[in-house]
Amino acid sequence: MSQLTDLIGRFLKDYRESKGGYAEITTEDIHLLYGIMRELIERKCERDPDGDLPIEFEIVNRRTHEPMHYGQVPYRDGQDPIPFIEMVRVLQMNLNIAANRLDTELNVEYHRQRKVK
Repeated sequence: MSQLTDLIGRFLKDYRESKGGYAEITTEDIHLLYGIMRELIERKCERDPDGDLPIEFEIVNRRTHEPMHYGQVPYRDGQDPIPFIEMVRVLQMNLNIAANRLDTELNVEYHRQRKVK
């Protein structure tokens, strides 16, 4: 338990206040939080034969990156039509979100380039 306790202690060592935006987050903070999450999962679950853990996670530093814009895609079992429809619905939603986001960026860049000329 000492490695986990050490990681948590190091992560919580310095409290960061917001000054109107997101509080400061460092690369070390992200690495420590990743280590904490991974340690918790590894203590709870055995890896599969390929060495994978049954829980995946991603940490997003909102100071440097946009929030995740996608939904988790359920496995398709091939038997029940409801999970297939749900899987397709989530895939389509993810595709729409990505396409709309790309369209916005392309429009912004197009107008930015027109101003330069």
